[in-house]
Amino acid sequence: MSNFLRRVAQRNPVPVSLQNLYRFGKEAKTDRTQRIRNAQFLHHELQVRIAQRVVQLENLPLGLPDTRPIQDVVRWYENYFEKVAVSPFPENEKDEEEFTEMLRFILQDNSEVIETTSLGVVEVRNRMKGFTLKDQQVVDKVLNEFYLARIGLRFLIEHHITSASPLPGFAGIIQSDCKPADHVRSAAQDACSLCEYHLGYSPEVLIRQVNRESPDDEVSFTYVPGHLQYMLTEILKNACRATAEHYGDSHDSLPPIRATIVSGKNDVTIRITDQGGGIKREQLPLVWSYLHSTAPDASLGVNKAALAGYGVGLPLSRLYARYFGGDLDVKSLEGFGTDAYIHLSRLGHNCEELPDVVKKSPAESDSTVPRGNSAVFFFGNRSSWKENVEVGTSKSFHSTDDA
Repeated sequence: MSNFLRRVAQRNPVPVSLQNLYRFGKEAKTDRTQRIRNAQFLHHELQVRIAQRVVQLENLPLGLPDTRPIQDVVRWYENYFEKVAVSPFPENEKDEEEFTEMLRFILQDNSEVIETTSLGVVEVRNRMKGFTLKDQQVVDKVLNEFYLARIGLRFLIEHHITSASPLPGFAGIIQSDCKPADHVRSAAQDACSLCEYHLGYSPEVLIRQVNRESPDDEVSFTYVPGHLQYMLTEILKNACRATAEHYGDSHDSLPPIRATIVSGKNDVTIRITDQGGGIKREQLPLVWSYLHSTAPDASLGVNKAALAGYGVGLPLSRLYARYFGGDLDVKSLEGFGTDAYIHLSRLGHNCEELPDVVKKSPAESDSTVPRGNSAVFFFGNRSSWKENVEVGTSKSFHSTDDA
């Protein structure tokens, strides 16, 4: 299986079209044929994506592959690859349902990858007792590539699973009318709860919305709420901790954290403002490095989630923003506080008429559904993983590699 995995990892992944993903998410519940076709596509494509994650992890620098946490993650991904590779090719509804159930297991089991990978980085960071700028750049580049590809992989898996029973207003995991304020409230509740649990107190989070086109309405747009929730939670956790620690014994009069949501023509921007003392200017670039954390090292195995310590929250949040062509920026007033700006690209109207920035984003070039108007087509009887399609056409091709 090891040699087979490495051959599969050399294949090129197929780009994604958000328009196709949205259409599939809307139609999958009623169009069982298209759902089977998508399962067939994923049966091949997930092997490529998962195999590439294994190779990425095995080639991490600074001795990271020798750490137990990274070895654990490699073993998990090898297990996911084997599960997909040996599973029957979906030919009918029963096959598709069994395949989807396997994907559900992979999605749930994959939830500790970020924390475990981060523990490997923490282990190396502690062992090195310091690192060069080149070390930092190499580690950050490789881990950014790994985490960005993981976002695309999980997007496809979760979208396929969820599209079988979509919630009202959703196409799979894409929401037509995503309201950022709802997710700020939810993320604030989680962040404040964690802050109170770990530090004993937490600041309040106040929300303001600016919708110039429709001042009486809440800001809303087409987006993936799960991505937004992650970004907001991580940023608010940082803001709560910084504010609580900065004021210390004066916690009875903590200044509030302010979230401002502004609806623009192409972007929705959320600014999170705290008065937690800010960050030194020379240290600001370090917040984007996986080799840096402003908090004591976290550990797994506790009942309550860590407030900080993995060194992954901000860089990973920026990847989530950039996945759809947005961005995350942090500005600091040393001695006063920090502003975090989340720039979110509008995904058109239900993923149609996408802005150019989205068309050029990783979401349109780094996942696995073909571009164009054609559906995902497969031809002939399926006997192995070798069958695939050329992007945007109905022409199939067959590999000459041996399975």
